[in-house]
Amino acid sequence: MVSSVWTVSLLLALLGSVEAINFLDLSIDEISTTNESKRVVVKRGTLVNEFAIRLRCPKPYYVVPYYTEKDQKIGTPVFVEALQNLVEIPISKVLYNNGMNPIVKRYKDGKSNIIEIFYPENDSNDASFTTIIRGHSTHIYFFCAKVFSNIHKDLTSVLRYMRFIDETSFVKSKRQSIDKYLKSRSTGIGMFYIDISHFQKATRGCGSVDTPQFLNKTEVSPLTGIRSCTVDIMEHPDVGFYCDGNIEPSDCFNRLLDASTSQELSLPSNYVKRVSHPDQFWYFASYERKNIKMGFSGDCQCVDPSSGYVTARITVVAGKDHLCDLMEMFVSHARSPITGNWCDVAMFPGSTLTIKIPTDSSNAAVEVVNERIKNTGHPRLMTVRLYPKGVRRHFLNYEDVRDMSDIPTIYEMNDYLVGAALCFAHAKKEGGAITVRYLDNTPLSYPDFVTGIAYMFKFVTFNRHIGVKDMSAIINIIPVVTHDYNMFGCEPPTSSLFFRVGNSATYKRELNLYPRNLRLCTVYPGRDDYFALYCPSDHTVVPANCGQYGYNASLQEIERWPEPLTSQNNPLVSYMIMMPAASSGINRSYSMSCSCVNSGGVETARMVLHGYDTEGSMKLKLELEEDSMAKELPLINVFNEYTPDGKVLREIKEIPLSEPLAQEAKLLSRGTYLWVECSQKRLMDIPIVVDADETHDPFLASSGQSLQDNEANDAESSNNSKSIEWHYDHASLFPLNMDFYFYQEVVEGNQRKLLPVKYSKVLGTNSTGFRVIKDASDVVVDGSVYFENPMSSIVVSKTGDLFANLKYTCGKLTTAHKSQASEVADDNLDVEMESSSEEGDLVIDLESEDMEVSVEAASHNGLKDVGKVVPPESMSNTENIRMNVGESLYILVPATDPYLRGCGVTDPSEELFIEDTVPMINSFGNRIGCEVDITDEDASFYCPLPYHTEPMNCMPKSKDASITVKQPGGYDNAHFFVFSSNKRGLNTSGTDTNTLKWDFECRCVSSSDYVVSKIRLIYPF
Repeated sequence: MVSSVWTVSLLLALLGSVEAINFLDLSIDEISTTNESKRVVVKRGTLVNEFAIRLRCPKPYYVVPYYTEKDQKIGTPVFVEALQNLVEIPISKVLYNNGMNPIVKRYKDGKSNIIEIFYPENDSNDASFTTIIRGHSTHIYFFCAKVFSNIHKDLTSVLRYMRFIDETSFVKSKRQSIDKYLKSRSTGIGMFYIDISHFQKATRGCGSVDTPQFLNKTEVSPLTGIRSCTVDIMEHPDVGFYCDGNIEPSDCFNRLLDASTSQELSLPSNYVKRVSHPDQFWYFASYERKNIKMGFSGDCQCVDPSSGYVTARITVVAGKDHLCDLMEMFVSHARSPITGNWCDVAMFPGSTLTIKIPTDSSNAAVEVVNERIKNTGHPRLMTVRLYPKGVRRHFLNYEDVRDMSDIPTIYEMNDYLVGAALCFAHAKKEGGAITVRYLDNTPLSYPDFVTGIAYMFKFVTFNRHIGVKDMSAIINIIPVVTHDYNMFGCEPPTSSLFFRVGNSATYKRELNLYPRNLRLCTVYPGRDDYFALYCPSDHTVVPANCGQYGYNASLQEIERWPEPLTSQNNPLVSYMIMMPAASSGINRSYSMSCSCVNSGGVETARMVLHGYDTEGSMKLKLELEEDSMAKELPLINVFNEYTPDGKVLREIKEIPLSEPLAQEAKLLSRGTYLWVECSQKRLMDIPIVVDADETHDPFLASSGQSLQDNEANDAESSNNSKSIEWHYDHASLFPLNMDFYFYQEVVEGNQRKLLPVKYSKVLGTNSTGFRVIKDASDVVVDGSVYFENPMSSIVVSKTGDLFANLKYTCGKLTTAHKSQASEVADDNLDVEMESSSEEGDLVIDLESEDMEVSVEAASHNGLKDVGKVVPPESMSNTENIRMNVGESLYILVPATDPYLRGCGVTDPSEELFIEDTVPMINSFGNRIGCEVDITDEDASFYCPLPYHTEPMNCMPKSKDASITVKQPGGYDNAHFFVFSSNKRGLNTSGTDTNTLKWDFECRCVSSSDYVVSKIRLIYPF
């Protein structure tokens, strides 16, 4: 160790070897008070290898902090940044080099003031000595400034802007603020911004020799001489170990020795962020605390190869109980304040953190601190202020505090932390303490931008030399999340642990079904991400072995999950099952589900997984010719409908045709999808680049609206969208609002036309059934539409046909000529329908009877009428457009079940039963089932898993032998129990008093015998 008091002879001898040192040489040649571009000058450099700096400032500016060689006895000062303030501290507090103080040489050279800072040569070959960073700073600052000006005031005023400065340019508004301030003081400023991050940071740890590399105390056993230490990586994630012998385990820090069993403990790969081994003796590691879900403890040890004895041991602990004593830290750092966090703790479930603070109301605690620092020259503590004050309700984001340029934003706990896992207690007795507990088996997550729950403390101090001064301290708490907030998760409506996606994405979608109070979620596996089903602690997952088995939604049976789909339980939270989607997809059709049920056995959340047989699915391309073969229709009128949220749906009222269109017919069986692209034939062949398989699975990369949710949502791009570069026109498939309408071709006399018809007029489907997905923003082919019919689909045909016949056409809209548009306007919209030329200029009367549509309440099922036609008196004009039409498409959707009177466990918007079915109402006014007279008609009842029927399979008893439960023929599947009477045709008129009727009741009940629905059948005796 070189003495801090330098003799003249020793100094001259050392200075004689300066020329052999490689300096980081930074020079500022000019600082102007008049030239705006040179009023602020910045030079950047990186300090590597040996510590040697040469800085040049133009006269009359000096390098500051300004000090002389005699100041070396108290340490050469430098500037570091701490919470937007400049802190001047000895350089030995920042960079440590073998315990020696650096040599300072200050001199003038022509027009420059120069300073050189370097260390004497180190003759020691001991590898345990090196230059290390002792503090939190990764940069040090020097400035060119006029020494006798109020330099601290100048620097403090401009520091907040300096981070934006570059040698050539920086943010204009920031430059103007700095220039204005410096111009008023007739001065300029230069900054040397020196990166020291190359050097190894001092860490917690120990080793077989004594070294300043470690910040903590090393224990030495008086009996064995073993040097040892314990490091809690939840508080200090960076650790080091020095071993000049053989290290055990050889993969130290990735593997540890279990002290109780002497077995090796292999840590999960995501626990350790980085392990470095810079030479044969040093071992460093950095742990990723946010991934450490539970506590552990293990050792690394150094063994003398000659004797076989252990010379050093480090114990790495992921601890549960933490203490942050701010009073103790204030005493330790009152003179040289910490430039980073005073306390930085990561907590996993079951952990506790206690923050001891001297509070405003606890004068006794403040006096205890002052008594300890009495006669030490430290500033006297006056009070401590906490920001924000309401620790139970508010917090600061650590990123905002660490890089604070303005007053940090205060966040509400309830708004940004989902789950109730963190409990805060703020006691002001016994010196004051904040206790944070992370409850076991309780979910917790937060958005990605939250980097830590931070609190800031202001220590207000007084010193007779400098007066009142503030010292800031940051407390940062990093709760280890139990799940990814952005994961697609299904949960009961009363829970909110995940980012809500609504129905904006195709491959993942959710609906809230009322009045059942059920959250329904659908997922299409085939992506490299996870999705989850969460059931609160008072709920149960069904089936019990969900993840290995699930409900087959089409067969109403429990089956094993399709391979290679797997699942895993969340180790931190009970009742959360995470299912990783298979990246390769599963090339088969299926619809599998798991559910959450409450204490009464009633379903509150259901996660449905859909898979498609891509070989059985289809891709179809319709074309619109450019030549005269295209159908050009003059002056097409549109009408408007309003959705419940006020958005307008514009739809063409009718399309007259002079001849039938060329058409394709496709059968959309259950478990298949159809991708339809409508485009105009191009004059030249434009190359198409597709970075994907030829088989296009739209549910891996598509988004849009569906029949089951008519709320208008902006499409959300999929993270796994296909890479498609396509030059396209504006041809598309019609009707305009395909998620609400299809076409029927009608012939009236000699006139043929296409009329838009709502789906609800011809079919009903369930919320996980047939749907149309249009306007997919992440598939950039204009006009692409997806039709899907999953295995879970229930389709009833309201027309009695075994197939719903849906028609669409490829077309393109163009603007009408002005003369034609004015011609229509002059007609005042009061004619029925007239042809004014051979081309057939068409004018629609908005007051005609067929424009009157009944107003229906909006529902979650898009098959339901969603609004009303705007009345003529509220429409000032019509939109007149031309349309070219080309090929058309017929889609045949098989009916799975008959459309009968009945009821069951369905949502009213699904319209699976005839509307005028007589309801059964309980004493609270709630609908609990229905009543159907089956004397002259059949009835149906729907009771899906996880419920069951009583009696089993709704089988009548002997006294009800005239009722039969049948499987209706001709349908694609049968989800319903269908009842009929074998005494049909008897005289049941009201005048026949001899005809007796009995009733039979079948109930759909939960596992706790709670009746969720029931049907009462009236039949002749």
